Amino acid sequence: MMMMLRKEKKIVRLSDEAKSLWFDMVNDIEMKMRPEGIYFQAKDHMSKVPEMTVRVAAVMHCMDNSPDEPISVSTFIEAMNITSYCSGQFMKVFCAPPKYITDAENLKQWLNGFVNSGFRYIKRNDLLQRGPTGARLKKEFEPAYEYLKSIVPIVEFKWGRTRVVDLKPHELHDEYKLNKDMTLFFTYCQSTEV
Repeated sequence: MMMMLRKEKKIVRLSDEAKSLWFDMVNDIEMKMRPEGIYFQAKDHMSKVPEMTVRVAAVMHCMDNSPDEPISVSTFIEAMNITSYCSGQFMKVFCAPPKYITDAENLKQWLNGFVNSGFRYIKRNDLLQRGPTGARLKKEFEPAYEYLKSIVPIVEFKWGRTRVVDLKPHELHDEYKLNKDMTLFFTYCQSTEV
């Protein structure tokens, strides 16, 4: 008859410095799991990351050290790097941002091209008609545009019957530039095939 021997379990502890870093990580993750936080869509996964990090650190520690010694801060940082990378991959695959955020980022890049070309003012309707492909339908444009306004300083105003977007609202209003941009924009779009 064969007898199985059980090994005595050892408790591995974090050093004080590693423990402090672990608490910082927990607080950072909890803050980012709030609404509008980057981990809001992945709360189930992210709530487990601190525990997974400690487990990875314990395995790494026991490979080279006695379990009686506390886990060093450098080992804990290595474990954080591993779990952070894996969580990032998880987020890319399973927690892609909502479409309106992706559309807003595309719209922001599109507008940056015009600002870099010297334009400050653009008709709101041109954003919808000539903007990036993902935001040309009104039902997709509106949420993307509203989100964009919350992250980028842009101001909308009426110019006659036209709604105009000022891409540099921190500068003084420039009526001459407004007239010039409204005149040149259509020609610019045709020449660059936007």
